[in-house]
Amino acid sequence: MKKLEDLRRKVKPPERPKSELDLTEARELLGKDVFGPEEVERVFGIAINPDQIPPLPYDRATLEKAKELGEMLVLRVDKDSDGEPLTMSKLQAIIQPRLDQANQGKALATNWHDNDPFFITETPKLEWKLVSKNVILDSTKKNYLHQTRVLRDHQKALGALSPTEEAECPDDLLMSLSEELGVDWNSQEIIDQKKRDANWESVAKKLSELQINQNHRRSAVESFYDTLLAFGVNNERLLEKIYGWTKTRSSDGDLVFFGNFGSLGARGDFWEPDGANVGLGVVSSR
Repeated sequence: MKKLEDLRRKVKPPERPKSELDLTEARELLGKDVFGPEEVERVFGIAINPDQIPPLPYDRATLEKAKELGEMLVLRVDKDSDGEPLTMSKLQAIIQPRLDQANQGKALATNWHDNDPFFITETPKLEWKLVSKNVILDSTKKNYLHQTRVLRDHQKALGALSPTEEAECPDDLLMSLSEELGVDWNSQEIIDQKKRDANWESVAKKLSELQINQNHRRSAVESFYDTLLAFGVNNERLLEKIYGWTKTRSSDGDLVFFGNFGSLGARGDFWEPDGANVGLGVVSSR
């Protein structure tokens, strides 16, 4: 991975164009799929100082394309109303009493997360993001390597892929990681169990640290945050019958997935990078 680090230092991603749009214009374009400071305060009780809200990093053409794709515009924040880190644990503590009062079920269905550090340490960044409301096309029934390839090509088609992100994630790299994992690239089947058992954790780490996944695949807490906002504002259950694989790794090194948000609450679990399932895809974030 040293070559990737050298590449990151040499190639600087292009600066996003400064938006000529304000939030009012964004709402005119995307309607109910804009979750800005008003929605954040309504759902989470977090009032944001206007001076701390970052400017919209998207131009009109980008938001028009987002509307065509059915994406949502989300303002993510990193702290609660007391200035404490806005972790998954904190989000659950904020939301569950409100759901109980409204008889709207559970925020989280299982306790797979309670004892894992990511649940009590990972926070979103303070930023705007355009996020797909479902997993992207052709991202299910694929292991994490092939999902990363699909995500890369999706972002490239949208013009959202930086030179660094593209250059550090060629097919050759993904194929070499597949070989390191003991998995046949074409069939996605394990062909060397010893390699797989010895290397899955290191491969998971390398994949999660790729810029394409760091910048365009959601973390577990971002997934939970977006889900709660959409439900709190529009009563819309994102990923109601499917899971999105995140860039978050558990304390055991597995890659966390999140979704299946029904009345009993969202569910999640961990999986090694060779796994693939019809009910597991990847959500786009840009």
